[in-house]
Amino acid sequence: MLSLVELADNKLNCLWEVVERLDARLRQPDVPADTRKVLLASVYILLGLWYNRFSIDTAFTRAIALLESSTYRGILEDGRRE
Repeated sequence: MLSLVELADNKLNCLWEVVERLDARLRQPDVPADTRKVLLASVYILLGLWYNRFSIDTAFTRAIALLESSTYRGILEDGRRE
């Protein structure tokens, strides 16, 4: 699991990648949906200590949009089969 230190120490241009990794981990079958929502909301709020709102919103939007992409999901599935 990612730590908040990792989120805080990242450069602004890769924040979305860290959020993406966090969300991907929280989407695993062993993580209840409610837990995912609470943790993502908590991270969103705490990131405000280090980043401005626009940067956080952009990172969350970009990361979540990528994970929702059917093409991205297909690539991941293909990789798992190989």
